[in-house]
Order: sequence, then C-alpha cells, then structure tokens
Amino acid sequence: MRKINSGQIEAQVIALIRTATFTLRDDVFSALVSAGKRERLPRARHTIGIIKENVRIARIKELPICQDTGVAIVYLEIGQEVYISGDPVAAAVQRAIAKASKQFYLRKSIVKSPLERHNTGTNAPGIVHYRIVPGKKITVKVMLKGFGCENKGKVYLFNPTASRSEIEEFICTTVQEAGANACPPFVVGVGIGGTLDAAASLSKEVVFRKLSSKNRNKRLAAMERRIEKCVNRSGVGPLGFGGKTTILRVFIDEYPTHIAGLPVAVNINCHALRTAIATI
Repeated sequence: MRKINSGQIEAQVIALIRTATFTLRDDVFSALVSAGKRERLPRARHTIGIIKENVRIARIKELPICQDTGVAIVYLEIGQEVYISGDPVAAAVQRAIAKASKQFYLRKSIVKSPLERHNTGTNAPGIVHYRIVPGKKITVKVMLKGFGCENKGKVYLFNPTASRSEIEEFICTTVQEAGANACPPFVVGVGIGGTLDAAASLSKEVVFRKLSSKNRNKRLAAMERRIEKCVNRSGVGPLGFGGKTTILRVFIDEYPTHIAGLPVAVNINCHALRTAIATI
C-alpha cells in the first residue's frame, strides 16, 4: 500500500492547469506546422501563421492561449493500492481549480446555477471523473474546455439498425456546421456506444491521445480517416477563412451498448486543445 496525501493531488492539478493554459501540446503544434506547409491558399497559410505566433507568445509570456480559459475537467486514475490521506480528494481538486484560476489570472467563467447565472467568482467547481485502476500510482489528466467549441458538440441516439455511413455523415455534418464559430482547425473526439452519458464521456477523454497515434481498432482507424477526408473537403479551413485544414485529427472510441441502442457523441475541440497529464 502506498500513501499519497491529497495535497499532492491538489499541487499537481494546479501545475497541470498552468501547463494547459499557457502551453499548446507539442503534437498539436507540430500538426499546425505541417498543415501550414500543405495549405496553398495564402490566407489559410497566413491564418495558421497567426495561430502559431499566438501560441509562441502565450508560452513565452505565460498568457492564456485563449481568452476563454474554459471549464476545468479533471480525470483521476487512482491505483487500487493507493491510500489517500488528508482532505477529501474532491475538495482538494476543486480548491486547486480555484487557486490556479486566481494565481494565473484566468477568466472566471463558471456560474453556480445554469438557470440563474450567478458567477461563482472562482472558476470552480470543475468536472471531476474518477477511475480505479491497478497499481500504486495516481494519473492526473486535466482538460480546459472553452465553450465556443463545446457548444457545437452533439449527441445523437441512433437506431441500432443505423449504417456506418449514416453515423459518419452525422459526424461530418456536425463538424462542418460548427464552422468558424468553434475556431478550426479542430481535434474531434467521437464516442460510440454505452449510454448517452457514457458516449459523451468517451468523446471527451479520447482526445488525450497523441495526434500521431494510431487507433488499434483497424475498423475505427479507417472510419477516422474517412471522416478527416470528408471534413477537410468542406473548405471551411483555419478559423473559417477557407483552405484544406478544417480538422487536424479525429479520434474514435467505442464501448458495448444495449441491443436497442446506438449512442454517438461528437466532441469538438478548437485548435487550442488544452490538455496535460502527469503521474504521482
């Protein structure tokens, strides 16, 4: 049994929020560089150039990559041989979100009631997911999700008789309709199966994959490639100014579901894909 104090989790969440806020993932930046080289439309190349310069300034000056510093989503994979001492984990994580938002001057975007709309003033609470896994470690994953792109996500519960082409058309249409409002080029996560909420959860967590990674499921990998080609033929392009690069990658994951259902969730992420991972 390994003992870990909840204060260590709190400190790690703060550090990951800092990384995700100010530093774009290397794999995403490399994909933007490659996309800029492929573009033939001058304004598309120019737009990607501006995005890259924004990323560079954010990193050097420690300024948010995007003014919408988003809602904090925290994933904790807790080893079953870990004993967590100190304050409750949930309290430690929410405290970390509030402290990081104050320390790094992040925009306060969270309202206590979605109907009454009173700002909490702390950027907390965030969304926290827990998973028990084998081992003596805790893996902490943080996503900062802005709502320009979050608002363009969709969940659709297909009939179980739906064809793959119908599902792919739904995904392509959803991404294309997001257009400039969600700040392309996108990284898109798709969850298929489970229940309505499980499919949505899959679509979120799958985008922690490296953009260079390959889907181990060959059937899903082929589906990813078809959707990427479909969306990039739309001509929406970087920030909606036209071009070949509307989407950088699509990631698809699936989970067993009921015989009467076929849930599909599409999670759209703007070019500022703000995620970070660490292990305690």
